[in-house]
Amino acid sequence: MVYEYDRNYRMADTFEPFRQLRNGIWYDYALISPDYTRFEVVDLGKGEVVAVEPYPTITQEWLDRIDEKAKTGDGWAAKYNVGDERPDWGFCPVDFRVIDWRDRFTDESPNQTYSYGKGDDRVEKLVHTDEKLYSLTGQWALYTGCVWGDDSSWKLRYIDLSRISEGVVTSEDRFGYFPLSGSLDAVEYDSTADEFYIPVEVIVSRKSGKAFDPGLKWTQDYDEMDESTNA
Repeated sequence: MVYEYDRNYRMADTFEPFRQLRNGIWYDYALISPDYTRFEVVDLGKGEVVAVEPYPTITQEWLDRIDEKAKTGDGWAAKYNVGDERPDWGFCPVDFRVIDWRDRFTDESPNQTYSYGKGDDRVEKLVHTDEKLYSLTGQWALYTGCVWGDDSSWKLRYIDLSRISEGVVTSEDRFGYFPLSGSLDAVEYDSTADEFYIPVEVIVSRKSGKAFDPGLKWTQDYDEMDESTNA
């Protein structure tokens, strides 16, 4: 089957096919982003969208942080109400990556062991099993992009794909909000430790050789960015 879609901003690398095992059957999906501030999951077998990332919404907590003057009269926040969707707060995807364990272990069985020690102290440990790896395939993804207007560098986010059969897909700032020094392909995943090696952009002085704050922010939400932009 050939699948295509229109995107309302530049396409980038916003088509990522992947597979997911459910009840012993492999299903074919793809991450796409027709709307530049969110993503969707399409069932490639049916050619239908089965899950859509929700837009961020206005919360009472966010409204409580806004100056009262901004929420009255012609203030910039006067139009906002709790529960309103804010599409312009969305994170704009430019690249997706779903680790597919069936691709990762094409030349050898996933039933791998590693050993350490010598002689009687030698220990062998089972690292992976087919069942474990196949059950993890297509359950989560990484993607890069930025909050709208912050495209001087790409940032990293996490996608939960475990409930797409229920029509639910979500993303989060699990790792913080900071500039990457390379593409999504530069992010390495250690499956044994379940850890990522992420290349981070750092600025250093030529004269002193010292690094200084490049604007790295491990936690930053859309509310803070929106408030500073509009205040």
